[in-house]
Amino acid sequence: MRKFLLGCGGASSVLYVLTDLLGGLHYPGYSFVSQGVSELMAIGSPVERTGRSAVSPLRSARGGIRDRRPARSGRLAGLALDKRFRVYSFATVVLLVVFGAIAGAYSGRLAAQQPTAGLGIYERISIYSYLLWVVVLAGVLRRRPEGTR
Repeated sequence: MRKFLLGCGGASSVLYVLTDLLGGLHYPGYSFVSQGVSELMAIGSPVERTGRSAVSPLRSARGGIRDRRPARSGRLAGLALDKRFRVYSFATVVLLVVFGAIAGAYSGRLAAQQPTAGLGIYERISIYSYLLWVVVLAGVLRRRPEGTR
């Protein structure tokens, strides 16, 4: 069951990316460069239902990744994995913070309904880096024997 749920975690990331791409292609006038992913899932969007359908599996599949046993020394599960994964995780966090901050800086322009050139790219780098991390984590955990820490 654990391997199945971990597979669902990776599959949910792929589903999210496909939903983003297909939703953007079916949204008349949508720009992947200047419009955020959130606009695809906004209430009243032409592809709202499609966008929201990708979020539910992502949320429910996280149960396969979450380690329900208490950590021995209070460490996070990601820190207990090998050094390469820790370095990769740190790089992912840096991407999330940097590109999330850049995308967040557009909030004033969004509120004022001004052009937001580049917002879609920055937001997708932030989101996709997390989704790729989920796929990599699921792969690392699938290869580990069950019960190892």
